[in-house]
Amino acid sequence: MQCVVCLFFSVQIVLPPTEAQSKYSRPCLDSATRCVSLFFYPGSLLLSQFMVWGDVFRHREEFTIELALKKCSYSFGATLTKGILCNWLVCMAVWQGNAAQDVTGKLLGIWFPISAFVTMGFEHCIANQFLRKCGLQLTRVV
Repeated sequence: MQCVVCLFFSVQIVLPPTEAQSKYSRPCLDSATRCVSLFFYPGSLLLSQFMVWGDVFRHREEFTIELALKKCSYSFGATLTKGILCNWLVCMAVWQGNAAQDVTGKLLGIWFPISAFVTMGFEHCIANQFLRKCGLQLTRVV
């Protein structure tokens, strides 16, 4: 549900400028939101399972488990604020990516906001789903 709410707000922020520029229509964005909502969670579960099977976290199990526990221990207000700030930076990345004319500009426009929210530890629902699942799976392995 959290994922659907985040995606809904992202679409609502991006929709007015894209409709004004006639880039995308509301039905197109609505179907994209439904598709993404349907496949994000199973995809994060599958990816975390493959990474555990592939022994990607060797010698980093404790760090990953500790990080997953920290992500689950914040207060509701702190988590909501970090989620809003993350969503703001993701929308900024989408706008900059759409505004750039060449591939280099698109990559740079997306890179800096995404790097910023990862570095600052903001809450991203899909990344958190992946991390929680990895933490749970690694507790069984350790």
